[in-house]
Amino acid sequence: MSEAKSENKGEVSTFTAAEIAKHNTREDVWILIHDKVYDVTKFLDEHPGGEEVILENAGKDSTSDFEDIGHSEDARDMLSQYYIGDLEASAWRLYLAAEQETFAVVVFAN
Repeated sequence: MSEAKSENKGEVSTFTAAEIAKHNTREDVWILIHDKVYDVTKFLDEHPGGEEVILENAGKDSTSDFEDIGHSEDARDMLSQYYIGDLEASAWRLYLAAEQETFAVVVFAN
């Protein structure tokens, strides 16, 4: 787990959800989309939808909001330049467990 992008070529940095959550200010904005971590601080002023929508998701999983907007392939390609690493696998399992809703399956017999 690292706060900075790895200097070793071919080695991907991994971050916990807690590390990502620390980057939630206008001066330091990280977002998580599809288990990938992006430092979008320098993109705030360029975002066509305004900086506010990004700031609302700073330090959080932004996958749903990103997909709900229906971003173009160009936008998806542009995002890759801000990629800094992946969500740590164990962090993802904990995140999923916390986010799962409880539900029941009811079977009715005739």
